[in-house]
Amino acid sequence: MKHPKEITLTEEQVDTLRSTIQILELDASLKIILTGLLDNHIWLQHELHEKNISMYRLKSYFGIKSEKHAKDSRNDKEAPSSEDESDDGADSGGTVELKPSDTNKYSEKTASSSNKKKGHGRYSADDYTGAQVVTRTLDALTQGGPCPDTACDGRVYKKSVPGVVLRITGGSMIEATRYNLERYRCNLCLATYTASLPDDVSIKDKYDAKAKAVVVINRIQLGVPMYRQAVYQKKLGLPLAESTQWGVTKIVDRISRPVFDHLVKTAAQGSLFYIDDTWVKILAIIKTNKEATSKKDKKGMHTTGLISHVNGRRIILYFTGTAHAGQNLNKVLKNSKKGLKIPIQMSDALACNNSEDLCVKTIDCHCTTHGRRKFVEIKHYYPSICNSVLDAISELYKNDSYTKEKHMTDYERLLYHKEYSSPIMDNLKNFMLEQIASNTVEPNSSLGKAFNYWLKRWDSMTRYLTVAGAPLDNNCIEQGLKKAILFRKNCLFHKTESSARVSSRLMSVINTALEAGANPIEYLVALIEHEELAVSYTHLTLPTSYLV
Repeated sequence: MKHPKEITLTEEQVDTLRSTIQILELDASLKIILTGLLDNHIWLQHELHEKNISMYRLKSYFGIKSEKHAKDSRNDKEAPSSEDESDDGADSGGTVELKPSDTNKYSEKTASSSNKKKGHGRYSADDYTGAQVVTRTLDALTQGGPCPDTACDGRVYKKSVPGVVLRITGGSMIEATRYNLERYRCNLCLATYTASLPDDVSIKDKYDAKAKAVVVINRIQLGVPMYRQAVYQKKLGLPLAESTQWGVTKIVDRISRPVFDHLVKTAAQGSLFYIDDTWVKILAIIKTNKEATSKKDKKGMHTTGLISHVNGRRIILYFTGTAHAGQNLNKVLKNSKKGLKIPIQMSDALACNNSEDLCVKTIDCHCTTHGRRKFVEIKHYYPSICNSVLDAISELYKNDSYTKEKHMTDYERLLYHKEYSSPIMDNLKNFMLEQIASNTVEPNSSLGKAFNYWLKRWDSMTRYLTVAGAPLDNNCIEQGLKKAILFRKNCLFHKTESSARVSSRLMSVINTALEAGANPIEYLVALIEHEELAVSYTHLTLPTSYLV
């Protein structure tokens, strides 16, 4: 059978055909058949359209994941042909009139005055803050002394800026030193006399503080599997067994545990929380789930990322186990003191993250980026509407960038968004409501679902218009979870829940140190060398206090 020509019908054409069928002098049963065929064609057209969108989403998971949106580029090479576009009336008839840029007189100024990120060039010597500094002097010269050139009668003076030469040397993850101690034995009393070790070398601990810190950083932060590291070290002639690496990791976890517990208590006093989850594999829980007889007995496995803003500093915490983000936030908030200002909670729109289940009342905020993504996924099928919505959201982010550029306070930022962002969002909301109310957009279509996603959560997704300090999105914790995702991609799984908790605690301490601007290796070395201080005066050994 020859492939028939594809026919796409608009709503007006469908209504005309229905009216024509009823007018024609045909048998009633034949009219029912023709009307059914027409309805079936419309239904099939809609289903194929939705399937195309689903396939496009699936392809995007395995391809380029960029969600960038440029106003001046409306034609995408990957966009489907016009025959594939929906004709439910939602995207036929040219460009939708949504012009949020007219509401903000600072939009052009912000776009032109924003500082573009500089290109990647060579690092200067000052960027190597961890380099060992060796000072070479000219002993033959003195300040105000005669010039070494015999033909010159001048005087030499020391320059304030020295000459700099940088030399990079290689090395293994760990280095080992073997001490051969000379020994003598008396042939009469059989007493043995052995040469002593240097004063800075202890016989009690085989691995010094820096070796332990490097092992932990390599495993937890860089996500290098212990087996892979063990094979590599053996080939270098510096064996480091997996069991040894895990033993060292547990020692550092025991030393840093008071710091982690104090970080949790400090984070509970925060004014703003970002939370999100990513999946993880824990073999012990997987085994338990397989043995479970009902779905209720099976448990999910999550790594939760949590960022807390406390007095201008950010604390990053990770929790791995069967609890999801909302439950882990609840555990943290149990340490909060009474009388504090109601904190802001930024998360995605999952029901398990609702503040209703928390022990402390919070102000819900939902991520604008998640809502924006709903339109990015379908913009090739509804180009004019989606591009107009994305343009409006772009203006919103320009406004927020302007507030950051001008270093506005939370209250000044709120007033700015009320004046310039509120008209943008009001226009957007009215447009969505109008499209659905006039049946221009099918509520069950992908575009209708994107509209309803926003409209159902409008208050929480526009909290920055009513609450000072409310963020636009959850991007910072999404970026923070990349550390856990890197660990998962390299190491694949945790064996037990206990080992998962060890990794999460150390990841929290390391990333909070990085956020505070500290060198994580130097911080862990200081923590290991002052173990007693970490227990007795934990507040002095926090990553946020290390540089101070």
